[in-house]
Amino acid sequence: MLMATLMEMDTFESRDLYRRAEIQIKRGRFREASALLTHALKISPDNPIYVSYLGYCVGMLG
Repeated sequence: MLMATLMEMDTFESRDLYRRAEIQIKRGRFREASALLTHALKISPDNPIYVSYLGYCVGMLG
């Protein structure tokens, strides 16, 4: 329910960027995912899911 509510607050563009970042994460492409999530956060800066995934990517990059 919380996830659905957070996603409703976002724009189509930020959701698309997030979905593309998820694909990159699954492929182990953390640098590409970080760039996508950074862009998504410029559009929807208050989304904690995007922040969390970006932190994960940064951690994986070392």
